Amino acid sequence: MIEDGEILTAPITSAEGLMEAAKANPGRITYPAPPDFTGSAFVRNILADVVGIEKIKKAGKDEAKLKEVLEPGFKFLEDIEPYLWKEGKTYPADVNQLDNLFADGEVSFTVSYNPFHILSQKASGHFPEKSFVSIFDNGTFGNTHFVSVAFNAPNKEASYALINEIISAEAQAEKYDPMVWGDLPVTDSAKMTNEEKALFNDTELGEGALTQEELLSKRIPELDAEVLLIIEKLWSERIP
Repeated sequence: MIEDGEILTAPITSAEGLMEAAKANPGRITYPAPPDFTGSAFVRNILADVVGIEKIKKAGKDEAKLKEVLEPGFKFLEDIEPYLWKEGKTYPADVNQLDNLFADGEVSFTVSYNPFHILSQKASGHFPEKSFVSIFDNGTFGNTHFVSVAFNAPNKEASYALINEIISAEAQAEKYDPMVWGDLPVTDSAKMTNEEKALFNDTELGEGALTQEELLSKRIPELDAEVLLIIEKLWSERIP
């Protein structure tokens, strides 16, 4: 979560804290409507914080069970609506629209799957200078990028060559740079040479972002893809 420190002075670290901030600052908070990728993740994080991740996992892929287990979370999302942007009568269609609302000062809150998104946006002057990042104390969903080669790919060797380049320390370090992409690397530092490690250690991250160690210490494994689709379906039925 990215917050404008001029308006939201205290980091939001829980669903309860989000509710308090929304009530204290009506119309200044909202989130992208699922199935937007980031909006969907934000909704899951709210549900996990309110309900508890273990209860959600225990419900499995049974829609009826999930609906019952997730009821307190969806009740929370209903209760917060009157305090959201446009009183929750509409939601940004995607995270890019929300970022623009944040940059224009219409809202004081946005979200990102990219932990260093704030750095490039502040450097370009798009986000307010006093913007800062927070995550939930009980954890934040995180997943990993995957690349694969289709079983019927006509040029498998070329695909392997490209994948090798993508996962190289040089390419990952370039991706890690906030001024390029600012995405977390997938490389295993234990398998890198000192020269390769230096590529990451020498990267200037700037102020305002959370460290990789802090993010990983509060990381929640992503839910099954089928569960994600059920949650998005339940949200569309219950919230708009």
